[in-house]
Amino acid sequence: MKCREAAEHASALLDHDLDLTLRARLRLHLAACAPCRRFAEQVRATRDLLRGAPAPAPDPGREDAVVAALLRGKPEPDDGP
Repeated sequence: MKCREAAEHASALLDHDLDLTLRARLRLHLAACAPCRRFAEQVRATRDLLRGAPAPAPDPGREDAVVAALLRGKPEPDDGP
């Protein structure tokens, strides 16, 4: 496995979302490659940090804008994020 492929699968490894063969290949790569191990640890730390963060409060007018846009047949409201 090359480093690019390892980076692409780092998050899936943490989420236990890889088949046995790919998981084994990735673990072997991480055992031999310090930069990829550090990257995988950064992914884990970022995920853990984000999971611990409070969810942002919803914008009270946003729900009305989304409903109005859906009723007009548009995928998103016109007023931006």
